[in-house]
Amino acid sequence: MYHYALRRLSSTQDAEDVAAEVYVVALETRWHPSLEPRPWLLGVARRKVADRLRLRLRRPEAPLQEAHELPCATASPEADALRAEAVATIRALVRALPELQREALLLQTAEELSVKEIAQVMGKSVSAVNSLLGRARETLRLKGGSYFQEDGR
Repeated sequence: MYHYALRRLSSTQDAEDVAAEVYVVALETRWHPSLEPRPWLLGVARRKVADRLRLRLRRPEAPLQEAHELPCATASPEADALRAEAVATIRALVRALPELQREALLLQTAEELSVKEIAQVMGKSVSAVNSLLGRARETLRLKGGSYFQEDGR
């Protein structure tokens, strides 16, 4: 829950708050055994993230720079610079995707959910999710060029 919220909100504090809220909802709600727990929890997280994003629109805050990744050891400063440039480009391309495409792609790649689980989380049909993922990958291939392999990852 935390990593999903962090990717969507880009704030460790907000991500921690959302993760805590999700688990409070999980404890207070009667979970139905026919539902898979992970997609159900991510659905709750999705709604909590949407609430936070709406709140930000009403009360914008000054963005803070946060470090989300530990530095990795590479062979040279040039390699570090190239990696940083590639990461920034890919993040910008993903952020530019339409909201539903971006969300479906993040759920598949970052949260490693199946298409069926993504459909549950997003409240969409499996074919709608496949369509969202296909359009997202195609957009990334067209705009990202060499950053994306043929399979869209």
